[in-house]
Formats: sequence, structure tokens, C-alpha cells
Amino acid sequence: MAKNQLADYTAKRSFDATPEPAPGLLAPRKGPLLFVIQQHAARRLHYDLRLECDGVLKSWAVPKGPSLDPSEKRLAAQTEDHPFDYASFEGVIPAGQYGAGEMIVWDCGVYSPDEDKEYWFHDHAGAEQRVREGLAKGKLGFSYGNAAQDEGAAAAEFAYKSKGWKSAVVVTDNLLRYFQDVCKAFTVRFTELGGKIVSQESFTQGDNTINNVVSRVNNEKSDAIAFCTSFGGDQPAFVSGLRSLKNNTPIINGWASDGASR
Repeated sequence: MAKNQLADYTAKRSFDATPEPAPGLLAPRKGPLLFVIQQHAARRLHYDLRLECDGVLKSWAVPKGPSLDPSEKRLAAQTEDHPFDYASFEGVIPAGQYGAGEMIVWDCGVYSPDEDKEYWFHDHAGAEQRVREGLAKGKLGFSYGNAAQDEGAAAAEFAYKSKGWKSAVVVTDNLLRYFQDVCKAFTVRFTELGGKIVSQESFTQGDNTINNVVSRVNNEKSDAIAFCTSFGGDQPAFVSGLRSLKNNTPIINGWASDGASR
């Protein structure tokens, strides 16, 4: 992190008087970029949007706060960069200090630039590069992520970009909504990249439908299989069932294992 990135932040604050974090070195990070929205009861109540990029939090004051309607535009005035540790800051900035008032973390998570519907949750350096480009152009489009979306999209990126697989069968647990959302995110991103979903299958945890799914999937021809479920008995049953049929199609089982195939 370049010291001069936080020169304005430092000049406005007395760290012996405010509980806000002082600038510090940030170890190199991987994974998706962080966002945080903080509610700030300063002279006027407003919200601060902060986006991680280049070791700091790019920051904007949003006087009217976020809107739940994507078509509604809200003013966001860019302010000074903040240190990464500010993402977890909650407390009261004392009277007489810059930005005096109470601050809480209102929301936080991960985000990705989304220009041309291309997402970079999987690529930290690539995401930062596109944030820089957007800021330089004066227009930065981005999407907030969630765990299921991130897992599915990252698995699709791994399959299509890293492995070069152009077709996939998608298999999901039809009981838990989370795994359905993972497979939906995989399907959306994989097809956006140019991949083809050959078929979609589902099963109920703990019953014999997994064996029927194995039989149907075995009859499909694809470069990979995206299998979305927890690490329970169904996963090994699915894998061993396919392998017993001499089917060695790679199986993608979630971003939690770095998109590893079996």
C-alpha cells in the first residue's frame, strides 16, 4: 500500500483523539474484493460506500443512502481513500474531530466489476485492474456478490477459462435452496462465457434418486459435471457410481475446494 494513498485521510485526523484506525501496511490479499457500507451519524446522517482496491478502500459519501430500486439514481460524492482496516470500524468519533458522530457497519460483503457482464470474483488482480480503468473513465459498474453466487460463478470461471471445458452437466440437491442457487449461478456464468449446459439433473438427499441420476448422467456427453451439494453421503455415492461405470468425466464440486475436480 502506497503511503501517499492515505495522505489526505491522515491529514484530517488526530489518531490520539479518534478511535479510527491509523494507516498501516496491508499484506497482499487474494480472493474477491471487499465492499462495506457504513451508516454515519455525522452533522447529517448519511451512508459511506467503500470499495477495496489497491490495498485501500475507495470511498464515497451517499447522502440519501442506498436504494433498493436499481433504476433509482443516488448521488455519491467521492471522498478520501480509507485504510483497509476501516471496513470493520464501528464507534463514536469524538466532537471536534473530522466526521464527528457515531458510525456502524450497515452492510458488507464482496463485489466485482461487471462491465459487459464479465465478473471477476475469482481474480483479485484482474478485478482491481478493471476498477482502476472504471475510475479513470469516470464510470464504474459493479455487482455485489453472495456466497452461492460467488461459488457458482467461480466454478464456471474455473471450468471454462482455467480448464477449457466447453460443455457441462449440472447436478443439484433439490432440497436445499443454497445448492440450487450455486448451480443457477454456475449455469448463468458458464453460458455467458460461451459454454453449453448439456442437461440439468436434481436429486433428493438420502434417497435412491442419486442412483437414477448417475445412470442418466452417464448417458450424457460433456466436458465436465458441476455437482452442487454438501459433503455428505450423496457426493461419494455419485462419484463412485460414475467411476464404477468407467465414466471419468471431471466433476467440479464447489469453490470451497478451489474448484478442484475429481
